Amino acid sequence: MKKAAGFSVIEVVITLAVGAIALTIAIPSYTNLVKGNRLTSHANMFVTAMTLARTEALRRQTIVTVEQLSGSWDNGWTVTSADETFVRKFPAQGTSVTFTSAGGAESFIYLANGRLSGAGDTIELCDDRTGEKGREITVSATGRLSVEHIDCD
Repeated sequence: MKKAAGFSVIEVVITLAVGAIALTIAIPSYTNLVKGNRLTSHANMFVTAMTLARTEALRRQTIVTVEQLSGSWDNGWTVTSADETFVRKFPAQGTSVTFTSAGGAESFIYLANGRLSGAGDTIELCDDRTGEKGREITVSATGRLSVEHIDCD
């Protein structure tokens, strides 16, 4: 006599229960991973724009400006040379990441020597999580950048 092939109802129920438990544990971790990567991506885009502006100011020997779009860094930013021949736009990504300028900077102007016109500033990036989840981008008066992890409220 041949044995029937397949799964019993008990085996299927146990497999589904184990899968449900695994998903319950994994989904919150995955959500935090996605939010952390999104925050890092935004910080990297801002650093890229600032580095591009400084490099172009030195290379072209002209003033290059990084300016927020529509009155907020949350809306994105543009990199523009003084003669307007060089422009790159970094649009907003439509996420919950918020940018806050400690000194209220609406733009950063790089001179031909790679230094900032005026004092530097600090930009904080946070999302809807609390704790050490944010990034702080410090732009010094010399034009150099540094990125640190910060606590968000």
